Amino acid sequence: MDHPVLMGIVNINQDSFYQRGDLDTAIELTKKHLEDGAEIIDIGVCSTRPGAEVISEEQEIKQLIPCLETIRKAFPDCILSVDTFRGKVVQESYRSIGSFIVNDVSGGKWDPSIREQAAVHKLPYILTHSQGLPKNMQSECLDTNVLDHILRYFQTQITDLRNMGIADVWIDPGFGFAKTLEQNYEILSNLRIFEVLSCPILVGLSRKSMIYKALNSTPEESLLGTCVAHNIALSEGAQVLRVHDVGAARDTIRISQLSQQHKHEQ
Repeated sequence: MDHPVLMGIVNINQDSFYQRGDLDTAIELTKKHLEDGAEIIDIGVCSTRPGAEVISEEQEIKQLIPCLETIRKAFPDCILSVDTFRGKVVQESYRSIGSFIVNDVSGGKWDPSIREQAAVHKLPYILTHSQGLPKNMQSECLDTNVLDHILRYFQTQITDLRNMGIADVWIDPGFGFAKTLEQNYEILSNLRIFEVLSCPILVGLSRKSMIYKALNSTPEESLLGTCVAHNIALSEGAQVLRVHDVGAARDTIRISQLSQQHKHEQ
C-alpha cells in the first residue's frame, strides 16, 4: 500500500454501539462512504461489540447475503470486506458475490473453518487480536506485557495462515477487544512495533469506548477524539483506517500527509 486506505463501516444490525442500520440505509451509507473517499466497504451483520449477544449463523446469512448482492450490483467496482467470524458465512458470501476481504474479529478462534474458507477461495484475511467472546471479553483483559503478547500472537498466527495458503494477511491489534483503557493507548502509541511483521496494519478506533470514556462523553460526541486518534495511528504506521466517518478521516489523512511532507522537505 502506497497510501493510507479508508474502510467505511456499514452495520446491518440494531445492536451496534453506533450507526445501526438495515438494507436501505446500508445502500445509502455505502454510496456516501464511496463519495467521501472510502476504497473498501466493510459490511457486518453480527455485532461483536463487548457485551453483545451473538446472533445465529442462519440469521447472519439471511441478513447479509441480500445486502452483499445489492451493494455488489449497485457498486460493481467497490472492494468489499465482510465482517464475520464464521466459515459458512464466508462460503455463502463467496458463492454470492465472488472475492472479498475476510475481516475476522476472532482471529479464527470462534470458528476455525473461517480460515479454511479464506484459504480455499484465496481471499485476503484480516487477523485481529482478541480474547474471549463478545459477552465476556472485557473480563479477559491481559495482565502481561500487552505489546509483547500481541506481537508473539501475530507472529505465530501469520505463520499458520501462510502455511494454509493465505498469502494476503492484514493485522488488526483489536482496539477495545479485551484491553484496558491504558492498554489501548499503549498499543496506539507503539503501533510501529508491528511493522516487523511486514503486513498492512489496520486500526479500528472509530468512536470506540477508549475515546469516549477518556473524554467522559458518548460515541455520538467522539468524532474529534477519533480524528486525533487516527492522526496518531497514521504517524505510527497505520495503513488502513476502519471508520464510521469517511469524510473526516479523509481530511485527517490529508493534513497528516502534508505535515509529513513538510517534515521530509526540511
